[in-house]
Amino acid sequence: MEMQPPHTLELADGVRTQWLESTARLTNVARLELYVKVASRARASRSVNDDSPRIERTIETGMAVRVVRAGSAFAGFASASGRSGESLRWVIERACSFTANVTSATPVEPAEREDAVLDLDPESALPQDAELSDAIALGRTVEWAEAGTTTEVLVGFDGRSSARRRNRFWAMTSGATPRLIARRGFTSWRRLLDAQPVGPSSSSIEMGGRLVFEPEAAAPLVGLLVDAYHGASSEPEMKSVGMGWVVSDEPRSSEGLAGGVLDDAGFRTSSRIFVSRGVPGDIIGGPGTFWRRSYG
Repeated sequence: MEMQPPHTLELADGVRTQWLESTARLTNVARLELYVKVASRARASRSVNDDSPRIERTIETGMAVRVVRAGSAFAGFASASGRSGESLRWVIERACSFTANVTSATPVEPAEREDAVLDLDPESALPQDAELSDAIALGRTVEWAEAGTTTEVLVGFDGRSSARRRNRFWAMTSGATPRLIARRGFTSWRRLLDAQPVGPSSSSIEMGGRLVFEPEAAAPLVGLLVDAYHGASSEPEMKSVGMGWVVSDEPRSSEGLAGGVLDDAGFRTSSRIFVSRGVPGDIIGGPGTFWRRSYG
């Protein structure tokens, strides 16, 4: 039987029960925040000897907690793989030692806010083994293809919870121009692979005396420049940019691979303009931008 992602609401109920039981046992710590992640993945990859594609199905789980003393500006933090009761007791014990400190910042929500915030992609089954295997066997340049559903549940210090589910598809093609393909959702992923070019292409072209990069080549450069010009640690003298540099963040976009209604600490997200027509705006940082990189 092929493994499939857990039901999100059942997972959220289980995490909240763990939070309630753990909170009742704490005596010297005022508040507890619990984060749990479950990722289910199905991957097909081309074998070295070009035999039948290799199929792998995995489920990864992990948890993290913050505990905070009353009046403290810092919280104890710990994380671990797995989501058993034993793992939870271990991370709480480690966090209560306060050997690893993080911010104790937490959202201030109105009293009338709903008890649970749900930010869920459609509940969809992962592609079947035969579908992924055919994508490798029939695709001349497809080296591997992977589909995954990540479900995250956060129960905050006040007991309010949020849940996020994301369905994502990735693939790597080879040939003259290797490409990493990624998209949100499982619909039309076969057509996405079929549309990939087989022949070589240039990563940059000359246009009117200017060097213009294709998206695949430009992406890592743009990421580095955005962090340098608009990150929390960017230098003031780097704020001056040209009219062609326009950067905004849309964390709630339905096409984004990451992001959502809430960040990973439970703060509400919103659209941000970092620069438009040469005029600097927001910087990357603060509530609404807290993301757990290790849980990408």
